[in-house]
Amino acid sequence: MRWLLDELQGIPIFTVRIRGANYRMFFDTGAPISYFQDDSLTKFPFREAVTDFYPGIGQFQTDTYDVPVWIGGVKFILRCGKLPDPLGAALTMAGVSGIVGNQILVNRTVGYFPRRHTLVL
Repeated sequence: MRWLLDELQGIPIFTVRIRGANYRMFFDTGAPISYFQDDSLTKFPFREAVTDFYPGIGQFQTDTYDVPVWIGGVKFILRCGKLPDPLGAALTMAGVSGIVGNQILVNRTVGYFPRRHTLVL
């Protein structure tokens, strides 16, 4: 499967589909979990509380939920948390609703071509 990615200041952006709605989300290959800044997050099945870290913010804890996400016609179940308010507000200002972490790369052959704005799974 091949996806063309948007970008904002060099950060790739996916359009994902969650419960029939489209959301723009950053793609972060270094993020072990994903984030979804939407009030519907807590309506998904609870998974666990995790501690994560972000430079400038430090450690923070978030509850995570299993969120079915469609990316380019492929279904993934992402473990999603909610970012602390300052980071969540920054995403909103950037016009995105979350972050897709590296879970989509597990057990897959991947080609990521940032200059071509292309991801191949």
